[in-house]
Amino acid sequence: QILVMLSLKYFVYFGWFLLQSAQGKSVRNIKIFPFMAFLELKNDYLNFDFKKTCGATILNPRFVLTAAHCVRKCRPSACLAIPPEDIQVYTGTLLGRKGVVRGVERVLIHPQFRRLDFENGCFNNYDLAILVLDTSLHFNENISSVALPKSVRLGEESFYSDTSEYVREHKQCTVVGWGYPHHPKLKVEKTNLIEPQTCRQAVELRIHNVQHSSVCPETQLCSLMANNSCHRGNIMCEGTQVGVESFSARGKCNGPNVYTRTDINVGWMEEVMKSYRANVFTRSGTCTYSGPVLWNTFVVVTTYFIFNLF
Repeated sequence: QILVMLSLKYFVYFGWFLLQSAQGKSVRNIKIFPFMAFLELKNDYLNFDFKKTCGATILNPRFVLTAAHCVRKCRPSACLAIPPEDIQVYTGTLLGRKGVVRGVERVLIHPQFRRLDFENGCFNNYDLAILVLDTSLHFNENISSVALPKSVRLGEESFYSDTSEYVREHKQCTVVGWGYPHHPKLKVEKTNLIEPQTCRQAVELRIHNVQHSSVCPETQLCSLMANNSCHRGNIMCEGTQVGVESFSARGKCNGPNVYTRTDINVGWMEEVMKSYRANVFTRSGTCTYSGPVLWNTFVVVTTYFIFNLF
């Protein structure tokens, strides 16, 4: 019995080692990727409470970018955004659940996000969400914003986009994340972008519901991991984040990873952040003044004296 137990123990250790070795190389210093953030979410699905984890990137001291499918929960009746109070954001660390911690004030899911896009025939279309932090981050060498590609309009991405050029070149890029299943330390792996047609064929070979599980080349990117790696995360090319991880072909480490393109969504991100700043809300939901403080004070004081003197 002792020999059997020892054999099982080492078998489990060996299996764990193989799994982790297939998830990329560990990052040595967070200063290399200071824009990475780790999300921990309380996911109450059908009354089962458990922790869910996702990767994210820092847009600026107040806003974080992640995948929409990560920050929503589905019940048989409906799919809703996970309450902000159920999300914790960790930054400035290689290890999940460490570093600088922030709560979330608001979850803003892309208005065109569709889990199953019947019209375009693809899965997780516009899979993006922006989290508004309850307290701004203080930038330093361990915490800073991610670089995004130049904004392009939908329909022009084939002609004016660096991202589309990377796809045509089958460029080797970098996937950064905590992997799937979740690894305790940030990892990185090389990957090659592939043409949409190649990606579509690879996805259809591995996912049963082909009709609504293909990819949309205008809004999504695909890559194949080297050496049958299972690593997953956000994709970086030439130092810019060209895609947000959306989904991967199930059950195959050599299956394609699919990402939501950032270049056609930069305009949406900028609009969201700009409009949110123009209507500043505290966590309790009360509105604060966004105009000149001195002028507002003058109006209040003058009105008070007019009503009390006359």
